Amino acid sequence: GDAAFRDQLGQVLLRQGDPDAAASELQKALSDPRKALEARLLLAKCFENKGFGDLAANEYEKALEGMGENVTVMGKVGTGQAAKVVNQLISFSAQVTVAEAMALARRSGLELDTLIPALAGGAADSVVLQILGPRMAAEDWSITAHMSLAEKDLGIVLDAAEAHGLDLKVAAAARERWADAIRSIGADHDIAEIVRLVDPEFSGGGWHGGGDAVGSGTAE
Repeated sequence: GDAAFRDQLGQVLLRQGDPDAAASELQKALSDPRKALEARLLLAKCFENKGFGDLAANEYEKALEGMGENVTVMGKVGTGQAAKVVNQLISFSAQVTVAEAMALARRSGLELDTLIPALAGGAADSVVLQILGPRMAAEDWSITAHMSLAEKDLGIVLDAAEAHGLDLKVAAAARERWADAIRSIGADHDIAEIVRLVDPEFSGGGWHGGGDAVGSGTAE
């Protein structure tokens, strides 16, 4: 839903060092009880980054008050981790699909900045499309997460599938695409850059990490 999108966008903006824009998105996510706790914790971090200690403390207090009201019990011990594995399967597989879609769209003569909003709300829409799509369109390789994280987590997915006697062919193909991207572009590059594996005409210029980096960053 819209709150989930706002929450994800707020996380990305906060990681990119824009607490003002992040706070604006996260405040819009507070209306959904399913996202309010996470959004409020992130909002507190925004205020911390801005040096607004009192506002941050207030948000943390509200988050603590709501913790007992926003917990989803998945089942017996271990099911929470299983849910996370499923989440990563959906997310990192979808990122590969979005990269291929953006490459095909641009080669077909479509303007990505027009296409992505046009798909909003339809069957093809997703948080992944609305967050990664515009970054791919803008050739923005700023920090969000390493490609190595995607490859590692899909490896965990495949191990879990094997343990349960399942052959997840799409997950295996997605992991191989991330492995190809790591070999071609670099493990420390940002996940959005996988579109460069699909279509090298998307700009290069990423950064190979170093220091405290958790992604590729934009080349100076």
